[in-house]
Amino acid sequence: MVLRAGKTLFLLLLIPNILIAKPQKALKKIIFLDFYNQNADPNYRWLETNISENLHEMAKKKYRYIKISKEKWQQTARKLGFQPKDFINIKKLSLLGKNLGAHGIVFGHFYVNSNNQMKISGKILSVLD
Repeated sequence: MVLRAGKTLFLLLLIPNILIAKPQKALKKIIFLDFYNQNADPNYRWLETNISENLHEMAKKKYRYIKISKEKWQQTARKLGFQPKDFINIKKLSLLGKNLGAHGIVFGHFYVNSNNQMKISGKILSVLD
């Protein structure tokens, strides 16, 4: 999914099956990763955390789940030897999710092209389901 800056992020439309917790079951555990800044431009560093935080804020209004803290997933990623590009690598993310007992991971990347247009791509990875 590609989203352009200035438009509402509709990534939440993709996550109902991951986030919906049935009453008799425990709540799902979700990781909201920082979005990968493909340009590595420090001027856009603020977006790395803001995109995922905004997605979490929108999701928690509609769904019940447990958010795995940033501290916890960063600590585990360090132990697993993650590099910046690993945060968009499905195999590495699956390993991270399994280590943390997560059911799903919200992640993505963004970049600004030569025309100064920002493109944001977000995904949800189902880990334990």
